[in-house]
Amino acid sequence: MILPLICSCVAFGEDELAAFKEAKIDWRQFEGTAISVLSIPHAYGLALEPYIPEFEKLTGIRVNLEFLGEDELRRKRTIDLSMGTGLYDVMSVGLSIIPQYAQAGWLADLKPYISNPLLTDDAWYNYEGIGAPFRKWNTTEDGRVMAIPGNFSGPIFWYRTDIFDKYGFVPPDTWEELIDLKKKLQEKLDADPEYQNVYAFCTRGWTGPGANTWTICPVIYDYGGRIFDENMKAVFNSTEAVKALEVYREAQVGYGNPPGSEGIDMYTMVDMFAAGNLASMFAGIDHIVFIGDPQKSKVVDVWDASIPPRGPAGRYSSLWTWSFGINYASRHKEPAWLFVQWATSKPVQERMGPLGTPTRLELWTTEPFQKLKQKGWIKAAMWYVENGTVTEPLIPEFREVGEAMSVAFSKILRGEPIKESLDEAVAKVDEIIAKRREVLREE
Repeated sequence: MILPLICSCVAFGEDELAAFKEAKIDWRQFEGTAISVLSIPHAYGLALEPYIPEFEKLTGIRVNLEFLGEDELRRKRTIDLSMGTGLYDVMSVGLSIIPQYAQAGWLADLKPYISNPLLTDDAWYNYEGIGAPFRKWNTTEDGRVMAIPGNFSGPIFWYRTDIFDKYGFVPPDTWEELIDLKKKLQEKLDADPEYQNVYAFCTRGWTGPGANTWTICPVIYDYGGRIFDENMKAVFNSTEAVKALEVYREAQVGYGNPPGSEGIDMYTMVDMFAAGNLASMFAGIDHIVFIGDPQKSKVVDVWDASIPPRGPAGRYSSLWTWSFGINYASRHKEPAWLFVQWATSKPVQERMGPLGTPTRLELWTTEPFQKLKQKGWIKAAMWYVENGTVTEPLIPEFREVGEAMSVAFSKILRGEPIKESLDEAVAKVDEIIAKRREVLREE
């Protein structure tokens, strides 16, 4: 058991609320209020859940926390926001949706709450202490703060150290090396009675914007392709993009991959790794909330990770944050802000430790992180801080555009022709963009 990964590794002493009472604000000014929070059952939401009773004790505010899977969360969140019902006060939001919600005015600007001394002790909260790359992607060009990032992520190469060490393998540097590794490793696993029903490699396959697009878009960049050109014309059917999809399909489908890998969802894949049925995977940094927790993982002592594989054009990434935004239609914005402030504060992120993949980067140099034997995972996370790019298109039309792209990617993974599938998707995306631009001109 790796003790530093247990969420309770950092304590506040006799009074667990003491660190919050240092803030020069009245935490109980909205006592008796109830707020609703919508989150996902992994990443920051899952790491935060055990501490919510302490927020309720601190503030007298009751928190109704609801977990939904990503697809259902996106659907229910959009319905609530578009109809202005205010069902949820606080919502988990990812990077790709920020442009759409900002343009529609569906999220409250948090800047006035950050600068209000009755609600925020700036010296204590230290918004600037959240890493600059993460703040940037959650802030509009005109300076509106749409959400506060709690954790960050990006796909990295996870692997079983016991298996790799036993057979003398090392993490791949390129996608071609990964494909070669997958086949050779599966041969070793098949011949070893200790590792029956263990598969060499897997990554995302399932359809949806933000699903397989999250891991495929950086590979397109790795091979010299792009999603749009400078005139916002879709170009992900280029020769380079076709090659990237060939490589991704070869890595994801066939010998060395689990059954159904062409459509596998994130939760199934991570569960397989945590259960010991995967030797490696290309998945988000923040899955440490499962893999590094002794209560959830059978491989807690025998894993590590490395930076993403590269292609001939470089090593690209899909930087991501899960952030907390406040519904513009919320009737409890001030108490909702107290929750967001508390949930993204340094004391809370300290207590989560590595399981929270905190956005307050100073914490990555503290003892709970430095005691980890998974130095490759820390290196991979810091690589994202220094080199992280966003390869999914951050545009207001991403839901529709991402859906068209993702359907094409799924067809390809199921064996349909690559160029024809991409050509069809590019035509759909160009139509989506043209229609949207025409609406904007009319407005």
